[in-house]
Order: sequence, then C-alpha cells, then structure tokens
Amino acid sequence: MPIINEPLIRQSYRGLNEAESDILRRYLIDRDGPVSRLETQVNVGPGELLPESQPDQFRRSWRESSKLKIDAVVERDATIELVELKDFGRTSFLGQLLMYRYWYEVERNPDKPLQLWIATPDVNPSSVQPSRFEGVQFHLQAPEGREHFRQGIEADPPFMGLQ
Repeated sequence: MPIINEPLIRQSYRGLNEAESDILRRYLIDRDGPVSRLETQVNVGPGELLPESQPDQFRRSWRESSKLKIDAVVERDATIELVELKDFGRTSFLGQLLMYRYWYEVERNPDKPLQLWIATPDVNPSSVQPSRFEGVQFHLQAPEGREHFRQGIEADPPFMGLQ
C-alpha cells in the first residue's frame, strides 16, 4: 500500500492532459515515498521578450505565458524532483530537463538537492546514455520501455562508469 498522501493521487492535475496525469499518478505510486509538496506546470525562466512597439500588457502576458513549464516538481524529505512526463521519451527531454534544472536553481535557490526524472512508458534507446551521464533518472512504465532502456545501456560506446 503506497504511503503517499491520498490527496496527491488525483484523477487529473492542473495543466496536464489525461495521458500526463496518468503518467504522473503512476510515478507517484511506484516511487512510493512521502511527498511534502507537489506542483504541476511550474513556470521558470525569463520567458520570451517582445519588441517595445507591442502594448505593455500584451508584452507582460506573452512573457509570462512563454516561460518554461516543468511538468511536475515533487518535494520529498531530502530531495526535490523535477519530473518530465512524456508518452515517449525522445531525445529532446534531456535538453528540457537541463534547462529546467538551471532556471529552477537560479530562481528558487533550493535548499535540497535536485534530481532530474523522466517518467514515460517507453524511451528512445539513443537518449539513455547521454541522459544518465547528466544524472537523469528514468521511471519506465512499460515492458518495452525497460527493454529499450537496456538496449540504450548496452549501446556502443558506453559512458565510463555508468553501467
């Protein structure tokens, strides 16, 4: 029986579609540890700037809406997890997570270590080794995802010390 707080296991989460909500729910249940705080669609980064010729209100609105959005931030006793939720883990998630970590650290100055997570049913094998090299952890939710992860680990050339 999971020890996660029941109010955190929701049918849907703010800003997430149904598939992302399902992936997050499964992640929380499978990781099964106390969660002190859960946020979804967390804005970080400066956002895009529009030319001065645009109306101020539109520029402010555009800047806010164009900020990076972390799918989920899960705070536990000892860590803060930045979680990217994908229906398929393509290589692009690595760049997203690295940008999220940078801006989250700059803007929030967290007092706990950050962990980067990709929660997905399946993953592109070519993304596994570079992601692990950058400290990304995987929560794979389907047998084919675990097989593709294994293929990614075994691919040549392996990164030293990550096997």
